[in-house]
Amino acid sequence: MHFTYGSIVEITAAFAIALLLSFLFIKTESLYPSIIAHGLFNILSLSIMWLL
Repeated sequence: MHFTYGSIVEITAAFAIALLLSFLFIKTESLYPSIIAHGLFNILSLSIMWLL
């Protein structure tokens, strides 16, 4: 999962995304929006990595 991060920037980014997804769960009282947002974030991240 997220155990192989090598820098403080990667750890901080993962923590920030976790906070945002948690906030989304609390506001919607449903896990589905957080799952969808996580998937969209992963797609965006992979697309950017592919373009670089």
